[in-house]
Amino acid sequence: MVLLTDTMPLYEWELSEIVTDFSSNCRGNLPSHLTTYLGESLDGRDGSENLNVGVRRSWNDEVLDRMSAFGSWLFEWSLIEVGLSIIYLWWFLFRDKQDRTSHLGMAVFLTAIAIFMCLNLSQVVRVAGPVIHGPLYYFGVDCHATITFNARLVKMYYETLTILFAGILMELGALGMMLHPIVRAIIQRKESSKSVVG
Repeated sequence: MVLLTDTMPLYEWELSEIVTDFSSNCRGNLPSHLTTYLGESLDGRDGSENLNVGVRRSWNDEVLDRMSAFGSWLFEWSLIEVGLSIIYLWWFLFRDKQDRTSHLGMAVFLTAIAIFMCLNLSQVVRVAGPVIHGPLYYFGVDCHATITFNARLVKMYYETLTILFAGILMELGALGMMLHPIVRAIIQRKESSKSVVG
């Protein structure tokens, strides 16, 4: 679900008092409205060192915009959680088992299924979602430009936030379900070692 929010719009901005200083290699112009997605900021994040962007906006709008820019780490966390799930799967299959070789095939099989499902779900989300968005500002490869403008948040897409928070809660729930038996096993081992020593 978190991957789905990457293809959904988050904010719509109205731009005004646009002042530009473009070199001759620049092609394109800045629209009066911009839509940003999770992980994007109006300050620009297209990797171009030749583009200077100055945005004037209210303090509330700036905080919301900066919070959106930090959203990209959620996608990396989703991949980390898949890795943690695979580690948990191996731990669960091999804990307290006498015949570990018989479970090796099952562990490899389930790991392959988990990786296959993760890759397929990520591709389904990309295909099922809207058109993949490109750089927020693009004026050509060799374009040197300075852009300043006022920005006002005119629309927040609450459905994106709802799906994002639901996905985060589901991931935290899955993480809790994995940690619970691990903590319980650690406590049982400590109690059994105390009873052996005592």
